Amino acid sequence: MDECHLFFWPVVLGGGKHALPLRTRLDLELLSERRSRSGVAHLHYRINY
Repeated sequence: MDECHLFFWPVVLGGGKHALPLRTRLDLELLSERRSRSGVAHLHYRINY
């Protein structure tokens, strides 16, 4: 996997699911960020090995 696209919704519920594996260190480079009027954030990362 070379790139990762994450979408985050502004919801306050407590725990939730993890977007990435726990106890794993990734070297991520943020390529772009976009936010919608509803508050959803789209983050586009490159994974450097």
